[in-house]
Parts: sequence; structure tokens; C-alpha cells
Amino acid sequence: MAIITASVTIGFQTPDSASASMSAEVDGRPAGLNSGKTSFAPGDSVGMLVYKTSGIGTVSAQASSGNVVMGGLVDVSVEEDFTMANQDSFSVSKPVKAGTTPTFTWYGVAPSGLVRTTENDFKCSKPAITAGKIKYVTSAQTATLSGVNPNYSAAVVVFFADDGKS
Repeated sequence: MAIITASVTIGFQTPDSASASMSAEVDGRPAGLNSGKTSFAPGDSVGMLVYKTSGIGTVSAQASSGNVVMGGLVDVSVEEDFTMANQDSFSVSKPVKAGTTPTFTWYGVAPSGLVRTTENDFKCSKPAITAGKIKYVTSAQTATLSGVNPNYSAAVVVFFADDGKS
């Protein structure tokens, strides 16, 4: 039986707010929904994580085959490398959870006056030339795809969200 590898990351922005975004990915965490698996055989269930900023409301999903069940929220620890090449800002791939403080390791001079300006963006007081690692906590909604026809080698999952205002 063939093994199918699945991975998807999708980012969206609303017209109302350039800082509102949503992304989804297969849960590859060792203690996550798939126990570290990121390759799946036809017919396997697949756990996913959906990340959203505060400008995004209720999330739902539809699959080309099978069913997607939206679950609860989980905290996810993220570690990312970044560079600043004569820039005064950088962004992270997922929203930093409100009420948490990221930690930094600098591979050069730490920039002065670094502040978080949005859930995904950081800015310093003047352009810097440096590189670093950021560790932060984000919140993700779980989703599980199951019941995909075992004769299919792929399934498409589309996540929908409202703007949280209705």
C-alpha cells in the first residue's frame, strides 16, 4: 500500500484588516493529534491545527471526501529563526498568544526598542542587521479529517471563517 504525504499551509487576509489572518497545517507535533506522523495511508484520519488572529471568528471546514470535525483549542509552542537585514521589523508565522511573552536568542546585536505591534509583527526603534530565534506560544483550533474514501490518494480541505462581528 502506498504512503501519501500530506501537508498544507494556507494564509488568508480579510479586506477589513491586513493583520487578520488564518492558516492551517497538519499537526506534526510528537505529542499532537497524529503522534508526530506527517505521512498517511489512504483512509487514515488526519489531525490538523488551525491558527487565527483575533480578527477571525468561527472556523468551519469542508472536505472533498470524508468529514472534518472542528475541535477545541490547544496551546502550541513555536520556535522560529528570523533575520533583519537593515530592517526595523519582522513577522512570525503564527499569532503570538495574548498574555504570553516570547523569548529571543540573538545571533548578533539585539535591536533596541523591540515591541510587538500586532499578533504576528515586531518592530524596533531603528533598522538593525541581526539574526535571532524567537520562542513563543500560540493557540490553535484542532480539526480532524476522517472517513476519506480509501480509494482516493488525496483530499482537499477548505477552512472557512467569519469576521467574528456577526
